[in-house]
Amino acid sequence: MVAFCRVTIIGSSRRVDVSLPEGIPVADLLLDVAGMLDERPDGVPARWALVRVGGHALDPERSLADQGIASGTMLFLRDATEAPPPLAIDDFAQQVAISVDAETGQWTSSMFRWLLAAAGAACLFVAGALVLLAADRGERTVAGVVGAALSSLAGVALVRLAGRRDFAGLITFAAVPLWAAAGAGLAMVAGAAATGILGSALAATCVAAAVALLIVGNSVLPISVGVVAAALPPAVVLGAAYLFGAGFPAAAAILCPVGVVGVATASQLAVALGGMPTAAVSTAGATSVDLALMRARRLSAAILTGTALMVAISFVVLARSGGWFAWGLIAVAALAVGVESRHHRFATEVAPLLAAALVGVLLLEFPLVAGGGPAIAATVLIADGLLLGAAAGAIRGWTMPAPVHRRLRTIEWIAIAATVPLALGVLGVYDAVVRFARGLS
Repeated sequence: MVAFCRVTIIGSSRRVDVSLPEGIPVADLLLDVAGMLDERPDGVPARWALVRVGGHALDPERSLADQGIASGTMLFLRDATEAPPPLAIDDFAQQVAISVDAETGQWTSSMFRWLLAAAGAACLFVAGALVLLAADRGERTVAGVVGAALSSLAGVALVRLAGRRDFAGLITFAAVPLWAAAGAGLAMVAGAAATGILGSALAATCVAAAVALLIVGNSVLPISVGVVAAALPPAVVLGAAYLFGAGFPAAAAILCPVGVVGVATASQLAVALGGMPTAAVSTAGATSVDLALMRARRLSAAILTGTALMVAISFVVLARSGGWFAWGLIAVAALAVGVESRHHRFATEVAPLLAAALVGVLLLEFPLVAGGGPAIAATVLIADGLLLGAAAGAIRGWTMPAPVHRRLRTIEWIAIAATVPLALGVLGVYDAVVRFARGLS
């Protein structure tokens, strides 16, 4: 049975109250309505349209019911080829209201829930930072363990009860400082040295990333992988440094070649973790390949970001320790990381590597400002800023000629290989060999 709605339609000189079928497209009704109102175009064929109060034209391809037209609605028949009449002040107010309603970014209830979740995550993060940096050994251990456990339970509840994996990921990753505090506190209770304490804190950070992945799922896999890429190698190296009685400069020296090799193998690791189908897999459709490629790209960016952060921090530690081997290692590793960035195409992959390389280059100026006071440091930084700004204006393209690209391949491998003997020099291997040879003589 066809349903009708009774509307009032106003033309240029007449008005009519008529019952129209609700389920028929408006375009099929326009000629009949124009005939009812005795509308005749002057020479040029008209393109009729039904217009609401306020000037919004109905979609001719949709029915009255689809567009919310109920009985009693007032509509206007207008020729869409003619310019609309000048707006009155009421029309202007209506247009402003329509424009405001069409704007994106309006405050909604979902945004309020996100605000609450972000506030809770901020509280957890600040609590973890306070406990990690300011609490004593006992407070750090107890607060860290309890806070990490409670935040994990909160994440499980958000997933199981509320079905909000996004909120759970925010809460669980905000609790990373609490996990780090727990690891550092346990190492302090065991009487570990500074390298052991930091290594334990970083190991607990890796555990936090794994727990978040187990609770939330694959949606946080890139973040978890990035955290592990930044924290796991230092945790292992610092643990070994603690066992052998070495300090932070020795650990930083080892992490430089480890990081350079990690950058070189990041793409292969991302492809393996992302589940990219190989050429032999003939059943993979275009959609599955696109999804796997997107996942692998995100994993690659996460691995490179975490590795670049680790390398940059290692540069800072080496710069503070000083010595020719340390400066040489910084220069060579920065060169290797910068040259390796040419293998990647996306900004999230290239930017962290170039940022780490720039940190290394700028730290080479540390001997110039060490002991010179704030004035010398400010002068050097101003010069750096002007030079970088001039370089930004002078560089016109990123592509390099083929001969230069081939030379960069050689430079890359030489730089990667040179990090090993320079790291051995920072570790004092050559001095130990000299002392051993002198002892024999």
